[in-house]
Amino acid sequence: MVQNLLIRNILRTYLPITILVSLISTVATFINTFLAAIWLSGEDVVPISVPSYLTWFISITGSMVATGSSILFSRYLAHGRSDNAINVYNVAMIVGIILGLIFFAICLIYSYLIQQGDTPLSSIISADYVSAMGISAIPLIVLQIAVMFLRMDNDRPLAVTCFAVFIIIDIASVWITIQERLGSFGVGISVAIGSVVALMLLPVHMRIKGRNMVIRPPTDLLKGMKSMYRIGFRSILQRVCMTLRYYFLNLFISTSGIVVVGCLTAQSVVLHLLVPIFIGCAIMSTVLSGTFYPLGDRRSLNDSIRELSKASLVITVLMMVLVLILSEDITDLLVSGEEKRQAALTCLRWFAFSIPTTALCMILLYMYHSTKHKMMSNVLIVYRSVILMFVIVLALSPVIDENAIWISFLLSDLLMLATVVVIACIRNHRFPTSIDDLMMLRGEKYDVPPIYSGSIHNDKEELKSMLIDIEKALSDHSLSDEVISSALDGIKDVVGKTIDHAYKDPMAHQIDVLIRMDDGLNIVIKDDSSGEIDISEDIKQAKSLDLNFYYINIDSKQYSDRSVTAQNS
Repeated sequence: MVQNLLIRNILRTYLPITILVSLISTVATFINTFLAAIWLSGEDVVPISVPSYLTWFISITGSMVATGSSILFSRYLAHGRSDNAINVYNVAMIVGIILGLIFFAICLIYSYLIQQGDTPLSSIISADYVSAMGISAIPLIVLQIAVMFLRMDNDRPLAVTCFAVFIIIDIASVWITIQERLGSFGVGISVAIGSVVALMLLPVHMRIKGRNMVIRPPTDLLKGMKSMYRIGFRSILQRVCMTLRYYFLNLFISTSGIVVVGCLTAQSVVLHLLVPIFIGCAIMSTVLSGTFYPLGDRRSLNDSIRELSKASLVITVLMMVLVLILSEDITDLLVSGEEKRQAALTCLRWFAFSIPTTALCMILLYMYHSTKHKMMSNVLIVYRSVILMFVIVLALSPVIDENAIWISFLLSDLLMLATVVVIACIRNHRFPTSIDDLMMLRGEKYDVPPIYSGSIHNDKEELKSMLIDIEKALSDHSLSDEVISSALDGIKDVVGKTIDHAYKDPMAHQIDVLIRMDDGLNIVIKDDSSGEIDISEDIKQAKSLDLNFYYINIDSKQYSDRSVTAQNS
């Protein structure tokens, strides 16, 4: 099947909400600082905007916890491990509260230190703002975690509603603060007000039967934290590398005699607005890869990365065109001085061309981490974000001056992609010609191909043809008649009932069947139907990403002697 309808439906529903949810990581800083800039005088805005990096740091910390834990949550749901998923949710909430308390203490101490000495008015304003952000830390982090889990627990409408409520209340609170002259404390506390009001919607979800966001004492808290941070580590590493990248570029600019100090301002602002798109693509890459990789489902993995790459290219090419069109307006708004403005314009236009390549790099980096290439993923993150940037700028700046800085964003992406191709050539002993070659899948479930992997639409005639193909595939592997009959009956029962009763619309849908022979015969059936069907107690059912997963396991003791003989020959 050329088009994977299951993957396309997942991306159509989950990619937009993932990007939207990722906006929480940056929206508080931008809303408060930008709206304050519109309504306050410059003397008041500066002391508010200076400590705004605290809001950013609180947000990215919450984003890391939310990303790592929700990905683990979705994996457990896909494999029918609901108790583990519930435990992950509670561990994440506890970690979020602990981190919020730590930031609260840091902000109070920092606020106290700012006010020492002569205590000018600007310091008092900054101190008040920092204190408010300390109070906002717990609800802001918990909100990020909750919204991520709502998305993974199949409640996208409420996730979007929480986000919208947060934005509306935050803006309204800032507006009231400015109108009533409540000072910088009011501007900062608006984040807490918006977060708390949005969190008040959570009981609506938790009262729904069958949901997995259930509050209960967690087990193995330290183990859960370790797993969560191991998955979220890429977010930390990625952001650290990006910080090093911009520190190096600013240092190089300020010490090289190039009169373009501040020219990265426009590019940096645009980057922060695009980060939710990059993070959204990366999260979807991790979620899809982490869901299908343990199943040994090579085809779904390939289709996931292919379809995600296509979708991300459509979005990022549009963003590239938009940035190119608005580049002059953006630089005029953010950069003063004709010489700096021209340099910033050149920088922004070169950066625009790197927007699609950055998305592709993020998809690959996060996919590798989820498919047991963790070390390669981490090395490539440092290689792309730091090493290549250093080498390109230092090597080309004597030749093309500051243009080396502007083209380094695009060149570092292209060179990383080229490096991936070289690695694939070495590992596969051939030039990569497909997504499968670039994925370099290894392991017990990928060294041996499945017995059967196929798809049909929700059509009974197609089911008949599939059963014939499956029977032939099982017979070719010398399985006993009992095993073959048991497998066919289970597949016919699940798929037949799904076609007859589970779909609530007349549209064409896709049903996948994957059969592997490990310790026994393992069958995985997945579809995107919304109705419930009655199945045998021997068949395990799970749901994640709006997909139904059915697991049929036939004990290896049911194999005939000729099966053992065939495996040993």
